[in-house]
Amino acid sequence: MIELRARTSLSESEASELARLLEEEEGAFLETEGSLNARREMARVFQARECGRLVGALCVFAPRSDEAELSAFVHPSRRRMGVFASLLAEAESELLRFGYASELFVVDGRSREGEAVAARIGAAYAFTEFAMRHEGAAPPKAAAESGLELRSLGLEAVESLAALRAAAFGDSL
Repeated sequence: MIELRARTSLSESEASELARLLEEEEGAFLETEGSLNARREMARVFQARECGRLVGALCVFAPRSDEAELSAFVHPSRRRMGVFASLLAEAESELLRFGYASELFVVDGRSREGEAVAARIGAAYAFTEFAMRHEGAAPPKAAAESGLELRSLGLEAVESLAALRAAAFGDSL
């Protein structure tokens, strides 16, 4: 029997357990960070457990108060058993409770299963995003020649980053 749990945050052990679950599929990732969510009191991580073991999770990223991004992962051995549908129903119930009007489903472009799930629930394709990951330092010579500078930024850079994003994508601040 599948047990569903809704969380506003994850304990260290739950985060580790989720990381182990995601290792089942190379490149799988769920955004569990909730510090940017508009409604921090809203549950944002939904877990599916079978005999106490994590078999699926759905995460909500909702920095705006009208639209939420949903991403999910279900263990390969538990797919096509209603786990995702149960997680989605639980998340949608929470989103309705907080007045969210629309959902944006994040689907891995490499996943035929993700595309099939999106089609089954009636989701329409909107756009594609790409993610980049930097692993390790760039060779000093290459970085110097390109003018590339990598540095960690904190809250002091929010205004300048927002202006840069707005200019690059034609968005408002």
